[in-house]
Formats: sequence, C-alpha cells, structure tokens
Amino acid sequence: MGLKSYFFNTEEEGADKKTPAPAETIKFPSTSATVAATPTIEAMNCEPHMDAIMSLYEKGFESLNQPGVEFYEFFKSVIAGGADNPTTYTMAFNMLKGLESGMSKQSLLDQSKFYVAKIDKVHQGYDKNGRDKKMEIEKQRDAETERLRTDLDLLRQQQETIKTQIQTKEIQLTQQDAKYNPEIEQIGCKMTANDVAKKKIIGTINKVVVGITNNL
Repeated sequence: MGLKSYFFNTEEEGADKKTPAPAETIKFPSTSATVAATPTIEAMNCEPHMDAIMSLYEKGFESLNQPGVEFYEFFKSVIAGGADNPTTYTMAFNMLKGLESGMSKQSLLDQSKFYVAKIDKVHQGYDKNGRDKKMEIEKQRDAETERLRTDLDLLRQQQETIKTQIQTKEIQLTQQDAKYNPEIEQIGCKMTANDVAKKKIIGTINKVVVGITNNL
C-alpha cells in the first residue's frame, strides 16, 4: 500500500470528515525550537523526492481533520501566526475556545495524539514498504554480482586454457620443419637416385645397342 493510500483510507475511524477550507494549504514549519532535527536530505541525494513526499504528508494530515473545532484548527491558527511565538498559542486558544467551549489544554494534547498516531502509522507502513523493496533490490544486486563473478572466474579459467593451447601450438609450429624435413629429404634422395639409376641403365643399354649395331 502506497503512502497516499495510507492517508486517504481512513474510513475505519467511523467519523464524518469535514471539508477542508480551500483558502489555505497547511505547511509544516520548516524550523522550530520544538521540532526535532531531521536527517540531512542533501547529504543523501534525496532532495528531489522531498517536495513530493512532504506534499503527501501535508495533504494526508489535512484529510485526517476531525469534526468540530479541535486540534487541527488550533494547529492551523498557530502555524499561521508563527509556531515559535508563544503569544500565538494564547491567541489561537482564546479565539477557538469561543467556537468550542469544551476546548482545553488537555483536550488539545489528547487530540494531537490521534494525528501523531495516524502519521506515525503511515510512516511505519511506508518505511516497511521501502525496506522490503530495498532488500529485494539488494538481493537482486547481490545475486547478479555473484553471477558476474562466477562468469568472470570461468572466463579467466578458459583464458588460461586458451593461453596454454596457444603456447603449445606456437611450439608445434616451430617444430614443423624438424618434423617433416627429414622425410622430405629422403624422398628427394630417392627421386634423385631413381633418375641416376634410370640414366645409368638406359646408358648401358644404349651402349650395348651401339655395339650390336657396329660389331655384328
């Protein structure tokens, strides 16, 4: 389930939601003495995602607005007046208490827990999805890395085998003359002897033929 789904599927609370006022978009304070410091986004190269995810959180928070005048309206008033200004809290409380007589410090603190719990639930779900996806990709990376290493080891072994085969063939190539020349020379000698023997026999025969011709 995506981040947006967590925020907008809140029907299980069983309460009717008010239609948020269109005149103002809720913005969380960027800096505040009462807000804990967040991790440095720039250092993680995550800044491009910050605006989109922050917008989902803000819209999700707005969608959780409960019926009546309660913490959400108080939050809007405080943010509009400045969350770092102590006077803002008193002014917002006095103004909204005129609309909701049951508002008190304790009721605001109790109501805030609902929003914190819902946002925390969204964060946990989104964090789990992210961790699961990250683990899946890391496993895929590790498996592919292992395959590549195995392939490289095999190729290196084949390379050594081929290198040995090349060296063997080079040695065999240098031995070709020594291997075949003796036999070639023997054949040459036999062919020469064949010519000499033929000439000698034919010469002798011709000599006898001439003797017959002259002496008989």
